[in-house]
Amino acid sequence: YEELRTRALTVFLDQLSDKADKRTRQLGVDLANRTSMKRNPEILVALEALRAFETDKKVIENANKVLSQSQGAFKKSLLEAVTKEPDHGFDDEGGVVQIPDEFYNDVVYFRDYVMPEMTKVLRGDERSCMICHGEPGRVPSLELYPPDQVGFLSVEQLLINYRILQHRVNIEDVMNSKLIRKPLNVQSGKEDGHQGGRRYQP
Repeated sequence: YEELRTRALTVFLDQLSDKADKRTRQLGVDLANRTSMKRNPEILVALEALRAFETDKKVIENANKVLSQSQGAFKKSLLEAVTKEPDHGFDDEGGVVQIPDEFYNDVVYFRDYVMPEMTKVLRGDERSCMICHGEPGRVPSLELYPPDQVGFLSVEQLLINYRILQHRVNIEDVMNSKLIRKPLNVQSGKEDGHQGGRRYQP
């Protein structure tokens, strides 16, 4: 598997070079926002190099989106977004907000695994959670910011989505959280079913 993985990475990196067809380079940059890709240091180096020769503004914009999620840049943007929240709940030492590592790691996990899951199209009806919850006005009780065509959300929008869904998790009883139970379309006298039907099996 390691040999195949190395070969696949080499082929992918070739598509980000100046010698690649501009159409495959554009597709490569779009795919670079996938979780496994944007966490790969070789891909990030290739995207940095691409900015020097790429002439298509949209491709450069999407490359910058991926690079903005590297650890240092993302942490800085997250700190700025949290600081703007009126009641962020973190220590404010001398006017500087301190973000705990566990909070940062939680938001990164949310960005890389939860949001992609919510945009994943299910085979049954070719719909994702975001088809409804990312459409303004469609589900007022749970309205989220939808990622763009390459799966990117600004840090401010990501943090808002995180906070909204955080309120639907019961830390004391996670498996009975609304966020877990609603997509299962559990219907009882105490809780409503899911208008979108069952999205997951128990």
